[in-house]
Amino acid sequence: DVYKRQPSILSPPSPPQQQHQHPIFTQIDFEIETLFQCLRPRNLVLVFLALLLECKVLLISERFTLLTVAGEGLRLLLHPLKWCHVYVPLVPEVMIDHVIGCPTPFIMGLHRKTYLQRQDDFPADIVRVDLDNDYVEAPAKDLNRKNAPFAGPLARKFERLASPATALSDSCHWRASP
Repeated sequence: DVYKRQPSILSPPSPPQQQHQHPIFTQIDFEIETLFQCLRPRNLVLVFLALLLECKVLLISERFTLLTVAGEGLRLLLHPLKWCHVYVPLVPEVMIDHVIGCPTPFIMGLHRKTYLQRQDDFPADIVRVDLDNDYVEAPAKDLNRKNAPFAGPLARKFERLASPATALSDSCHWRASP
């Protein structure tokens, strides 16, 4: 019994559980809120639909960490579906030709400097997501007509995911004290 670990009296208290946290978000070890801060719900809907339609999605940012967090966040939003295509959260500069010539759907992250050097070489069928400027450039044939009927409701759902505490604040009922 020497090897049994005894609870420490000096251990810090466990953090309080958030009441309105989405169950999917309790299983991740990064800040999904970063994705919601980078893209407005309408733009997030465009990217989400691009993934559902198995388009090529290129994430662009000056921050390496943001590329990874955004890629992981987008994959998480697909739950319970899984992204089974190419996923490279941060493409090294020497592999840029693989991005340009990739024939399959993908989610790839590229540093802005590298993207700007070869911007004109990318094919037109790539959905370009500028995370630093909240801008999505999508091929018109793929997304613009198909997303019209449900873009609004889906954007509202993403708004609720982005800030669950405020989304649920109107559902509180107060009783008057007798």
